[in-house]
Amino acid sequence: PVVVITGANTGLGFESAKEIAKAGGRRVVLAVRSVERGETAKTRILAAVPGASVDVMAIDLADFASVRAFADAFKAKYDRLDVLMNNSGVMALPQRETTVDGYEKQMQTNHFGHFLLVSLLLDVMVKTESADKRIVNLSSIAHNFGTFDFHNWNSEGFPFGYAGLGWLPYGRTKMANMMFTYELDRRLKKAGITDVCTNAVHPGVVDTELNRSLGAFDFYPQLKKAGQLITSEQGARGQIAAAIAPEFAGVSGKYIAEQSPNGKPGVHIEQRSNDFSYDTEAWARLWKDSVQVTKAEWTI
Repeated sequence: PVVVITGANTGLGFESAKEIAKAGGRRVVLAVRSVERGETAKTRILAAVPGASVDVMAIDLADFASVRAFADAFKAKYDRLDVLMNNSGVMALPQRETTVDGYEKQMQTNHFGHFLLVSLLLDVMVKTESADKRIVNLSSIAHNFGTFDFHNWNSEGFPFGYAGLGWLPYGRTKMANMMFTYELDRRLKKAGITDVCTNAVHPGVVDTELNRSLGAFDFYPQLKKAGQLITSEQGARGQIAAAIAPEFAGVSGKYIAEQSPNGKPGVHIEQRSNDFSYDTEAWARLWKDSVQVTKAEWTI
């Protein structure tokens, strides 16, 4: 079995790769922007899990050409895909940045890039001989303040286009992760593809490098001091379970959320996401817009 994890060189992606390698019996592909950092992560995983099967491949989710190149390289090297964990992301850039493709960086990295990646790899996954194949999308509790603005998904304009020091656009990307998960699940079922499951995960408020973009507005040290952050090991539990745990075999179209707000840090359970995330017309419109932006070709 082959497991692909984007952003696997650090934080939740690294912990997921290490634990899935430790579980044994799988080849873990670290899909990373920096091959050098990916090789360092591979060395660390092999030190913790001698004999693990680990590969490093380059991908930049903020560059559609890079996503397509990764898919081509992956298909040339592998003939199966059992788990795709869309983990990579950026959070709350204080100032609006655009990608080489001209789109707002958070939206392209967190949603559009992964949307394109799934479209390019789904055929490999469907053809894989296994009754248990899974796509895991990393969302966030931040989807709660990400009600989608279809007139401005690129977060343009002043004063409300790129609002809240990047937090509202970040929430918008996390809402996109939720709606993509639900619409992908609907389309898979409609196409009669019952052996590919997809779920969205909120890992928790985690002590990782995700806050590296906050700059002078980084409040994570204060959260850590107050004991409000969970560890990467705790945060990764939900996405690891969604990827390989027996209890999630056959489970699809669900939101799996960490339970610190309920006094259970590091515990992840299925729960209901934001009401807007269940708007089926919004799912369809986001899908249509995402196809237009990425030029993705889908068979479902």
